Amino acid sequence: MTYRNGVARIAALTIGALALTSGVAGASSGPSTSPVAHGTVTAVGGVTTPGTCGVGTSGEFTVTSANGATPPVLTSVNVEVTPTTAFVNHKLSSPTFANLCVGDSATAIGSNTAGVVTASAIDFKAPHAAKPEHDGGKVTEVNGSLITGTCGVAGASGEFTINVTNGGTTVAKHVAVTKDTLFYEPKVSGATFADVCVGYFAEAVGPNPDGTVAAGLVIIHVPKPPKPLKVNGNVTAVNGSTASGACGQASTAGAFSVTYTDNNTVPPSLVTRTVNVSTATSFFDKAVAGATFANVCVGDKAVVIGNDTTGSIDALAVAVTAPKA
Repeated sequence: MTYRNGVARIAALTIGALALTSGVAGASSGPSTSPVAHGTVTAVGGVTTPGTCGVGTSGEFTVTSANGATPPVLTSVNVEVTPTTAFVNHKLSSPTFANLCVGDSATAIGSNTAGVVTASAIDFKAPHAAKPEHDGGKVTEVNGSLITGTCGVAGASGEFTINVTNGGTTVAKHVAVTKDTLFYEPKVSGATFADVCVGYFAEAVGPNPDGTVAAGLVIIHVPKPPKPLKVNGNVTAVNGSTASGACGQASTAGAFSVTYTDNNTVPPSLVTRTVNVSTATSFFDKAVAGATFANVCVGDKAVVIGNDTTGSIDALAVAVTAPKA
């Protein structure tokens, strides 16, 4: 049966059935007497699992509809399929019972015996696929860790959270990934979940059935490293001591304070910042070969290059000049 002939047949059957049974379909009590069954397929062969489809040329399925009452009343009708039942689906050239599945929308026309419609024709269609959600934001958590730099595990399932801002409101979106999730990072060949890290930015694409995005694709954006800050001032304290001549210790981590004029304010203001040094920090002193943190002393002049963090500077390099005697 062609689609056009199928539609015409169902239309004719529907008009005739509705003329005979006007007002009967959708009754909320007692067995249906209408030869028309219309609604959502809620079971096929007694199985209610979404996606379960018919088998062979004979069988049974259930359609459920809601009437216009408040609250709505659900009505279910069983439909019998026989080898002579005609099927129509505008997306399929030769639809059969095997194409009709739980979750579809269906209209069955036939004869009604004791509330069961034996279908002569069935018009059905699959539900519209949910539009994938596309969310992007800063990654704030990976597999339960909030520590900056924590990353996922390549080839493993897991989850991460991104902060999504929409209309001035920021919400946390949870994203689930599996071994089948695709990852893309422009500068990484064969990106994986291991390239999703706290502090990075990520876009997740996938359905969101229960508040968690089931990601089919994750696009990763690694943030640019911060531009190093350069300050030029006087050392006013070393490891908490403001005593004149107090110095740091070689080959150890520590901190010192530098006071400098901030020309970015109007008027320029005097600012004191804490400078954190590590064993990886480089030190320079024209008067000393192989300078270390031990050459940074209260009263020295210092040029600091480092990353600007909240309230302090993580030093990459420190150049000091001792005051003239």
